[in-house]
Amino acid sequence: MKTGKDADATKGLVNELGIESHVVYLDRLSEQQRIRTIQSADVVADHFCAGSFGGTFVEVMACGKPLIHFLQEDNINLVYPEPPPILNAYTPEEICGRLLQCTDEKQRVELGRKSREWAVRYHDWELVTEQLIHNLRLVHGRPPVYDVQK
Repeated sequence: MKTGKDADATKGLVNELGIESHVVYLDRLSEQQRIRTIQSADVVADHFCAGSFGGTFVEVMACGKPLIHFLQEDNINLVYPEPPPILNAYTPEEICGRLLQCTDEKQRVELGRKSREWAVRYHDWELVTEQLIHNLRLVHGRPPVYDVQK
């Protein structure tokens, strides 16, 4: 994004590293534009503060793209039987190191493949829909229709 509290610092670091020609700063995009942008990327760098993830995280992985992101693995291990295959990074040094890892095309392609597999395994639209219905039934005091722990 072109804006945000860390936008100026990010641009300064990108300039310092001399990688300006490889970085694209974006305005707000429609859903369709965002997915096309993700599909055109070699790698996506996302949130580095919260330690959790949202929709963009899953979309990047579903597109088969390597993702640099900060994820508190202790939290994710409570929800998933295996951690997502991301390049976990928190500090500027870790982020820089992960970006450098992404210069290896073979590694980038393999990580993208694993990302896609993980997203399909745990965030397939039918599975997510079933889990949402299950959870809503529980919230409303209705018995579950099936066991989501298949």
